[in-house]
Amino acid sequence: MPSVPFIYSNDNVLVCKVLVLKYLYNLSDENMELLIRDRLSFQHFLGLTRADKIPDAF
Repeated sequence: MPSVPFIYSNDNVLVCKVLVLKYLYNLSDENMELLIRDRLSFQHFLGLTRADKIPDAF
């Protein structure tokens, strides 16, 4: 099955926010994952904390 980010997730708001960030910054799935781990501003926008598990490849 191809890697489709968050399609099966119950958190639709998080999905929309990730797609907004990907569009605005022109990011690939892999880069999106790395930047969410790296940037506190991305984590804050997505409503994640440092303790939350970051999903693999958006």
